[in-house]
Amino acid sequence: MNEVTKPFDQHLSDENDQRSRDVVKAYMQSAWGVKGYDFLIYEVDLIIKRGHSWVAFVEVEVRYWSSELCPYPTIHVAKRKEKLLHQKLPVVFFAVTQSLRYAYWCKAVDVLSSPVVEIKNKYVASNEYFYDVPINKFKLVNLRGLK
Repeated sequence: MNEVTKPFDQHLSDENDQRSRDVVKAYMQSAWGVKGYDFLIYEVDLIIKRGHSWVAFVEVEVRYWSSELCPYPTIHVAKRKEKLLHQKLPVVFFAVTQSLRYAYWCKAVDVLSSPVVEIKNKYVASNEYFYDVPINKFKLVNLRGLK
């Protein structure tokens, strides 16, 4: 079985990456008292600093669900992101809603310990795999007023 992954889409990246990173950085500074910085292109999205120490990484994705909040019992995280979830520091994963009003976040260890399932989707018809992370592993946060 050959695993297939969604090809990189520059348009989607241009439309979503910076705006979602910025709202997550603002949230983390306000709620957690940490400072986020954009990391390397094609690597994990953010590196987090508390005081003078680097303490974590953050991977951020925008979700286009049919409703404002996640309508599913699980959130899918592409298996192709696995390498981004293994870092020298802890990693947090954020799924930000399209409106940038809400986000779901969890620790990478919760993603990596979830079952892997094949999900057919609009980008890849078959053989693309995702971590099937139960929604109860995520914390829902309201990002309103932080943009």
